[in-house]
Amino acid sequence: MRYHVDIERLGVMAGDIERYLSDVEELLGRGERWRTDKWEFYATSMLLFSLINRVLDLGGELVMELKLGIPHHYRDIFAILARNGMIGPDLADDLGRLVYYRNLLSHEYQRVTEEDIGAILGQVGGIDRFLTAVRRISREEGMQVKVGPLSGREVLQKR
Repeated sequence: MRYHVDIERLGVMAGDIERYLSDVEELLGRGERWRTDKWEFYATSMLLFSLINRVLDLGGELVMELKLGIPHHYRDIFAILARNGMIGPDLADDLGRLVYYRNLLSHEYQRVTEEDIGAILGQVGGIDRFLTAVRRISREEGMQVKVGPLSGREVLQKR
């Protein structure tokens, strides 16, 4: 099946996610200083908030561009993608769990704990799997997939 999507818009979103994932990898390479240093904690939490938001942006854009349905809540984005065979149900569940943390970071930041940050970091692999699905969709549409300069990961580009 061929889809008509705005590759430039999706490419920008995917590139942002790649950059944030690269930043997370760098952060993890420095150990868990975010557990003891408040500035590292604040920086880490905002990095993860930005990453989750961009994943929601990309997922929502796919749902709308591919005319798969209308999500009423953030979790609906991934359920719709799974229902239409774009991602598996397990991945939809994993990404859906990130919505809880996105809302916590957004609306109740004062309640965020080191355990919450650790839990989010433990789910970053789901975001990698989501990008793999986006790459598959892009190949079906005939989009070019290129390795990004910052992370060495694949990103979307217009042919």
